[in-house]
Parts: sequence; C-alpha cells; structure tokens
Amino acid sequence: NFDVNFSTKTGGDWLSVSPSGGSATATQPAALFVTVDPAGTGPGTYFGDIKIESSASGEAIRIPVVMAISGRSQLLRLSRKGMTFTAVSGGGGTLPQRLRVLNDGAGTLNWSMVPGTTSGGPDWLTAAPAMGSTEANSASTVAVGVQPGDLPPGSYYGFLRVLSPGAASSPRFTVVALNLLPPGSDLGLIVEPIGLLFAGETGGPPPAAKRILLSNPSTNPVAVTSRRLTVDGGEWFTHSPDQEVVGPGETIPVEVQPNLDGLEPGVYRGFIRLSFPGRTRTIRLNLIVREGSGSPATLSPRFQAACVPATLVPELTSNSGGLPVSAGWPAAIGVTVLDNCQQPMVIGNVTTSFSNGHAPLVLGHVGEGLWDENVNFSNSETGPVVLTIAASMLTPGDQVIQGQITRNLEVLPNPEGPPILTAGGVVHAASFENQSLAAGNMFSIFGEGLSERKIDLSQPFGGGALAASLPLSSELGGTRIIFAGQGSAPLLFSREDQVNAISPFGLDVNEERDIYVQRGSTLSAAVSVNASQVRPAAFTQFGTGIGPASIQTVDGALVNANNPVSAGDVVIIFGTGLGEVSPPIDDGHTSCEPDGVCLSDGSNLILRSVVSKPAVTVGGVPISVFFAGLSPSFAGLYQINATIPEGVPAGDAEVKITFGGFESPDGVTIRVQ
Repeated sequence: NFDVNFSTKTGGDWLSVSPSGGSATATQPAALFVTVDPAGTGPGTYFGDIKIESSASGEAIRIPVVMAISGRSQLLRLSRKGMTFTAVSGGGGTLPQRLRVLNDGAGTLNWSMVPGTTSGGPDWLTAAPAMGSTEANSASTVAVGVQPGDLPPGSYYGFLRVLSPGAASSPRFTVVALNLLPPGSDLGLIVEPIGLLFAGETGGPPPAAKRILLSNPSTNPVAVTSRRLTVDGGEWFTHSPDQEVVGPGETIPVEVQPNLDGLEPGVYRGFIRLSFPGRTRTIRLNLIVREGSGSPATLSPRFQAACVPATLVPELTSNSGGLPVSAGWPAAIGVTVLDNCQQPMVIGNVTTSFSNGHAPLVLGHVGEGLWDENVNFSNSETGPVVLTIAASMLTPGDQVIQGQITRNLEVLPNPEGPPILTAGGVVHAASFENQSLAAGNMFSIFGEGLSERKIDLSQPFGGGALAASLPLSSELGGTRIIFAGQGSAPLLFSREDQVNAISPFGLDVNEERDIYVQRGSTLSAAVSVNASQVRPAAFTQFGTGIGPASIQTVDGALVNANNPVSAGDVVIIFGTGLGEVSPPIDDGHTSCEPDGVCLSDGSNLILRSVVSKPAVTVGGVPISVFFAGLSPSFAGLYQINATIPEGVPAGDAEVKITFGGFESPDGVTIRVQ
C-alpha cells in the first residue's frame, strides 16, 4: 500500500498525479498517471517532484519531473529513432517499414526528409514521400526501404534527417541499419503485421477484412502452409490463401476475415500458424465483440455512449517482421491498443519490460491506437526473451483500466555491431543525472562498443584515449558524437564503455535534441536529450556526484578535511552546466588562445562570464560570488569564485548552486572550520 504526493519547484502548479494512492503486488503493478499543464507558464524548463511512500514502512521513492516548454508553436516528433532491415545479397530486397512524422503542436507542420549513409554508397536507402505536411496532433506516414543492388554482404548504416524549419526539436534523426546476408541465406518469410485486432458488435456486419503481407527476401522459393487456431475452439475467422509458394523477392497478401455469427460479447483470441521449411511464424488475432444495438449497419451512438471502458486489449502488431533481432540493431516494438468498447487508446501508458533485464521501454502514441518505438539490446542480453506489454489508461471517471500480454523474442549476439547506449546512459558529467544538458555542458555517455579503444586496465586511462591537445577534436578513438543540427561534439575521453564530451554552444533550449554515436561507419540508434538554458552542478572529489566538492583556495590547495576553509576565505568551485558565456567561444576551445596555454602575463586570456551570476549557498548561508564563467585553460570547465561569509556552520556544509530556476543536486559538501 502506498501514498502519492507531488510538488513543483518552479513554474506554479503545473503538475498533478492520479490516483493519490493505491496498492501493488509482485505480479500486479499499479499505474499512476502524471499530467502536466503548461497553461499560464511561458517558455522555459520547470522542475517538480513526485514522492511515492509505503504506508507501512515509510520507505519512499522520489521521481523528478521535468517540463520543457518551447517558445515555438509546433513540435516535430518521429515514431522511431532507429530501424533495421535484413536482406539477402542478390535477393529481392525486403518489405518497406513505416516511419511516422508527428506534429505535436498547432497548425500545419511542413517537413522534408533527407536520407544519408555512412557506408555502401548513397543509393541503398530510400524514403517516400520526401516531403509533406502534417496537421496538428496527427501523423504522416513515410515508407522507408532499402535497395541493396550489387552491395556485397555486410552491415551498412544510414540515417533519415527530418527537418521542419521553425518547429521545435528540428531536425530529428532516425538511424537505419542494413544487415545484408550472403547469397543463398535462408531467412524464411518476413511477416507484417504479426498481430491483428478486429472489432464488431452482436447483430452487426462482420468487421472489414485485414491483410497480412508475406515477403521472401531470399534467392529461393519458399513453400508455406498455414492453419487456424482459436483459444475457444470456435471457427470465427477465415484466411486465404492457406498455402502458397512465395517466389524470390515476391510479396503475397493473406486476407483475414472474422465472422460474428453466434458470438456473445467478449474478447476472442486466435492464431494463424505459418509453416515453411525449418521455421514457423505465428500471427495473433484479437476480436472484440460488444453488445449490439440490433442495427445491421453501424455501431449505435446510443450503445457507444452506454459502453463503459473496463479493460484494454493490447497486441504486438509490429516486431521486425517476426525475425530474430540482433544486439545493437534497432528492433521495432509496435503495439496496437483498443478498449473493450472498441475505441483505440490514444492517451495513456504503454510499456514493454524484458525478461533479460533490459530497461523497460516506454512507447509513444503515433495515431489510431498504435504505440511505437524501437529497442536496442546489448550483447549481454542475448537469447530467448519474454516481452511483457502493459497498457493502462485513466477513464473520465478517474478509474484505471489495464491490459497486459506476454510475447516471445529471440535476440542474437552481434559482437561487431554498432555502438549501444545504456538506457539513461547520457548523463551530466558532474551530477550523473540524465535529465537535461545545457550548452557547453560536460557530459558522459555509457554503453557498449562506443569506441575502438578497448578496456585495458594495465594501460593509462584503462586503455581509453584521452584528448591530447587543444582545441578539442570531435573525433577520438574512432568515435564521434553527433548532435542533430549542431554537428559533432568536442571529445575529452573515449573508450568502448564510456565517452566524455562537451555539448555544443548554441543549443536551442527548452527542446529535445537527438544525438547518436558514430564509431567508424557504424551508428548507434538516436536518443533524445532535453536542452536547457543551464544545468549547474559542482564536480566532486571522488567523481560520484555526491560528497566533497572539487573546491580550491586561491593558492590552488584542495579543500578537504585536512584543509578546511574559514569565514573570509576565497574559494574556487569547479563545475559545469552554467550555459552560454560572453564573449562567445568556439566549441572545444579554452579562454586562452590560440593553443589553450595561458601565458604568465595573462595577455592571451579572455575572461568569459556566464550570462548572469548564479546564487550559491554554503550550509544554507548565501555567499558572495564575484566571478562565474569558464575556467581559463580548460575546455568546458566552469568556475565560481566566491568568499565564505560569517555564520556558515562548521563541518561538512552543503554547497548549493541556484541558477535560472535550476538547483544543483543534494549531497555536495565543503569542509568548514
């Protein structure tokens, strides 16, 4: 049993959570719905907090909430950040995949899509249409395809760059991987979709037939047979054809038609089992039948109004064509959700959790009850995986309704695959929080295969590559970090499990920015980070984000238990995330030009201050700040020069930096005597 409380730190009362309490068991989680209301707030990034507390033990979990409001009226979003195609060299290609361009703002969003590649030449990746317009709160569909032509077997990488001038979070990126197998490879058939949902009412006409596509990407014909199965044993659907030979490069449709005769209201489940040499594919069917109005035509508005949603029916409808997925390459997770009143779920939560320990995946709604995203598994998460797909929705009467299914997936190892980012693995370099980044912010990316430099603890820096000269390069250890629309970030450190970098200056604040990692010609799936005006945090002496801060006295001595400070002492607090500076500076450069080395007479130093001075407290007592800006001879490092006042309590006093509505994390201290 638990209670829920919430509050906001800035921006007024924009946050709410429902319900205010509940209970959860080991097998039945509880759903909470978090709502933000931007009315009455201007552009900016705002912070809140949710506290979930056990009614019995008092154990509590705190969840930070960030609301970023752009100053633009349109918001560009894509249904997926990555796609994978599997084809056979010399074969007939493979089915195109659908990418949806969404307008989460107002008015008409005009967009264009530009394919690009990092290997295999420019022509194997296609997208149609290449431009379009999307109305508010709707989506446009783009068919993304591959044309391998005479490419030799191998792995190829490309991307789709979607631009909408004037829209927030433009451009957006979707990374595309092509796994081209040797001639004669037998993949079996690619099936799309792998699940179907139908809806009808008693006494009404049968639902319209739906189509399944069977595609043969190999160079040999595939003979397929099929049979129908239902959970209740009834024969409430047909499909045609039930056997066929699919030629090389050929795609054939299979029509599926439900029959409502004699069915009572309820949810009916069935299967089509496809069999071909050495393999099977299972297509799952769901039929929702509701009490009819007696009309043979359409659903009665009277009965529609009378139907009260009580449960949700989710189905996995898209999952890489039914093929096994490989670690590192984006795997599609597309889920369609209807309620028992046959209405698509358009507002709610759809999450997928994985039995191999991969972090749960949150899906986004892309239209007509379809929730979509991609997942990237690591090479430590291979083998059979059980997916648990949970959908939940809050009804107008504040009742929570839910639905849950499990499905199976096979993850194959891919040791030569692309960079893989750990879930939540883009973090502030000082605080290790992953909420947002500011311009000029030092940050770290954690993952697998991020760099050509391998872990070797017998070597300096554990085998990693450390930036050896200034200004910083955007390539280190074969690695680049690309910010969509901003170019490559300056790099400080590169190793297969971690890359340290500095976010570019000039970021569009209060918006999401897509970033991805390039190692050689391979590309990670894109991830989105929030860009805020500032995100202040002090570095700590043990590099953990808590404990003694990295603070020096003016003579360069580190402040610690053996060297405490007293009232009147001048200290230098080192941190990052203080944002833009004046005068401006080029990415990767220091304030001492041209080579980053400060001359003893200071003649090549240009002091670069932040846009306004932050407020700093020590032990809750405000201290006098007389400089805040870039540290002279280090790229990306900020410093705050201040004087310790009277009245600071002795001992380990907490250091707090407040700037632009942001507050640095708790638990960072300085020793005072």
